[in-house]
Order: sequence, then structure tokens, then C-alpha cells
Amino acid sequence: MKNKIPFDKHLYIEQTRLTFPYIFHEEYKKMKESAIIACVFFIIGFSILIAGSELSTLFFIVGIYAVFDLYYKNERYVGLKNDYTRNLKKLLEENELTKMGTFELNDNCLRYSNDYLCNWTNWEDFLKFKIIKSNLVLIKKENCEETYVIGESEVGVVEFQNILNFVKEKIKK
Repeated sequence: MKNKIPFDKHLYIEQTRLTFPYIFHEEYKKMKESAIIACVFFIIGFSILIAGSELSTLFFIVGIYAVFDLYYKNERYVGLKNDYTRNLKKLLEENELTKMGTFELNDNCLRYSNDYLCNWTNWEDFLKFKIIKSNLVLIKKENCEETYVIGESEVGVVEFQNILNFVKEKIKK
């Protein structure tokens, strides 16, 4: 199954935003851990407060520190996403990028090619796939930052369903 897809700058930016949880997964993981730590310290603090000990103050102070840490990590995460998007838009405006991309779905691999590269990825190398806002997102096991996105608006409804059915056979969720 071979699909030639014309390059659309605006669609590319929107599809890139869909992959942010995979591109910035380490920062998101740190933010999530900070939220859990803050909650744990507040719960322990409340438990000790109910028991009547002054030690609860220490846990509340550490919990407040964890909230500030969470705020810092969240601001950094949002800043990274905004900088990435801003730099991507700047790159797309300044440079003439590829005119056409080709997704070829073979029995043993996915082949993506454009004017500058040709890449083969075996189906076993994909961890999973997701459907996000009428886009098929293919996530690799290694280097999950390197995702592939095929949009329903790029190939049409019928062809998108054919691609989705084919991918469901090749990648087990």
C-alpha cells in the first residue's frame, strides 16, 4: 500500500503537537513524579496532624517545596513545547522543505521517503499505535520521539480505514 502525501506546513505543525507527549516524555515523567511526591507529603502531613504531632509541619513544608518544584517543572515543560513549536514554525518559514512524502506499508516494514531521506522501520520495532484527532500515530519502541503520523485528511477516509486495518494487523496494541 503506497500513499504519496503532499507536504502541508500547517498540518505538519498540528501533527507535531500531537506527538509532544512522546517527544517530551522525560520532562512529563519528572513533572508527574513531583506531583505524586507533593501529594504523598501532604497526605502524611495530614495523617500526622490528625494524630496530634507537631512533626506534621515538617511534612507540610516539604510538600510545599514539592509544589514549587512541580510549578517549576510545569513551566519548563510548557516552555519547551512553546520553544519547539516556535522554532519549527521558523524553520518551516525560512526553508523550502520537501514537496511530497511517501508512506509505503509493506508486509514486513513501513517505508517513509521524501526528497531528503528514505527510512525503513520493521513492524516489530513499533511499540503501539494510537488514533488521535483522526490521525494515526505510530510510536516506536526505541526512540519514541521518532513517531510517524498519517492523517485522515491527507489520504481520505476510505484509504485511512484501509491503512488503519493494515496497521492493526501488524502492530498489536
